[in-house]
Amino acid sequence: MKDGFYAFSVEGNNCVKMVHNPGIVNSGITKFDTSSNRVVSGSVMRETFATLQGLCEAQKISTAELLKRGIPFHEVDDMVWDPRFPTQDQYGICFYVLKDEIVSRTYGMLYEYESWEKGQTLMKPSEKLRSILKKNSIWKNNKTDVKPLFRGQKLCKPLLGFFLSYLINHESINCIVLYNTSETSGGIPACYCYLKAGELNGLTLFNEKGDIITSEQCQDRLPESDLYYYVSPRILESTGGGGFTKKTRQTNRRRKSKQTNRRRKSRQTNRRRKTRQTNRRRKSRKSRNKRKISNPKR
Repeated sequence: MKDGFYAFSVEGNNCVKMVHNPGIVNSGITKFDTSSNRVVSGSVMRETFATLQGLCEAQKISTAELLKRGIPFHEVDDMVWDPRFPTQDQYGICFYVLKDEIVSRTYGMLYEYESWEKGQTLMKPSEKLRSILKKNSIWKNNKTDVKPLFRGQKLCKPLLGFFLSYLINHESINCIVLYNTSETSGGIPACYCYLKAGELNGLTLFNEKGDIITSEQCQDRLPESDLYYYVSPRILESTGGGGFTKKTRQTNRRRKSKQTNRRRKSRQTNRRRKTRQTNRRRKSRKSRNKRKISNPKR
C-alpha cells in the first residue's frame, strides 16, 4: 500500500469519498503539500478502503492481550494501539500510513445545527461564540491519536492539518470542534498542535468562551477550557466575526510577521553557515598548497 495520508468519508460501511496525499518527509519531519492531493474513486477507492480495514484489524493490540503475553503492566500503556474504525453510521477519518502500518489517525462526525443548538451533544458554546457560529453545522473531531512507538515524531500537526484541509475543501465544513484531553505535559503540546494545524488551513481557533487562542495561551495552558473551535474565514466574514474579524486580521498579521522574521533569521543563519564552510574550505586549500610548495615531489 502507498505511504501517506488517507482522508475519507463513510456512510454505513461504504466509503463514499477519499483523498490521498503521499506526504513529504524531510529531515525526519513529516509534511504535506495540498498540490499533491489525489482523489481516489471507483474500484480503487473500494480496494483501498478494504485494505485500510485489514490493516486496522491486523494492528489491533489490546491491554488484555499484552498482559497475556507477560508484558509488565507498567509497559502496557506504551504498546496499546487500536486504530479501529468508528462505530457510527456516518463519519470521516484520516490515517497516516507508513510501510503498510497505520501510525496515526483522527476521526469525527458532523452535527447539524439543530442538534448542537439544543444541547444534545457536549458542545456548549457561549453566546459570544454562538454569534460567530450562527446556524452552521459543526464537525466534532472525536480523537487524534499517534501509535505509541511513533509519538514524539511530530505527526500530530501534519495529520490533523491534512484532515482539516480535507474537511474544508472536500466536505465544505466551516466549523470544527475538538477536545484537548492530552495528559502529556499538561496538554501544552496538543494545544500547539491544534493551533498550528489550524494555521496551515487559515482557520482561527477559539475557546469555549469565544476568545481567540494564541501560542502564548498554549504555553501558559490558558485557553480557559479544553474545548476548542476552528472557524473558517468564510464564517468570520459572513457573520462579521461577532466583532472578531478585526482582531483576527491583527492576529494573523502578527503571526505572519513572526513567521517572516523567523524565515529571515533562518536565511541569515544559513548564509553565515555557508560563509564559514566556504572560508574553511578556502583555508584548507591554502594549507594544502603551502605544504606542496614546502615539500615538492622529488
